[in-house]
Amino acid sequence: MLAGTKTTNCQFCSRRFGLDRLRQWYSTDLLDEAVEAVGRLNSERMGREKDFDRVMDEVEDEAKKRPDEDSFETPHQYVAFLMRNVSGERKRMEAAARHLTEVLGEFGQEDMVECLLEANVDTERVDEYIEVMARANLLLYKGNGKYEYIE
Repeated sequence: MLAGTKTTNCQFCSRRFGLDRLRQWYSTDLLDEAVEAVGRLNSERMGREKDFDRVMDEVEDEAKKRPDEDSFETPHQYVAFLMRNVSGERKRMEAAARHLTEVLGEFGQEDMVECLLEANVDTERVDEYIEVMARANLLLYKGNGKYEYIE
């Protein structure tokens, strides 16, 4: 939820209500921290804190094993490696855009195509997905055919 937001809709029944009546459990500007906080809170409510801690340890161990960008010949190969476990065409395109922005700062359609080819992913609908992500405000158009992924 963005800071300063006063109302929201229930994701289950669509009822609108004021946020001033809700208890705030955690506050952060970082997506990763928010995801972890929600996961931790949910696991505590279910009495499964140990399972959550075990999974978080596994994620941390996996991140330590991950090769760094210098291990690859091109940034596109590195991005293809980072998106290797993502399934679904839309999620792959979004992951490619996110990682390309992390690695290059901004990217063009040709960068996206090169990453997808490195990952053995069909590139037929790249332009369509870039347009959809831009309309959904996931991509910022920087000019000269370059984009930046926005979280």
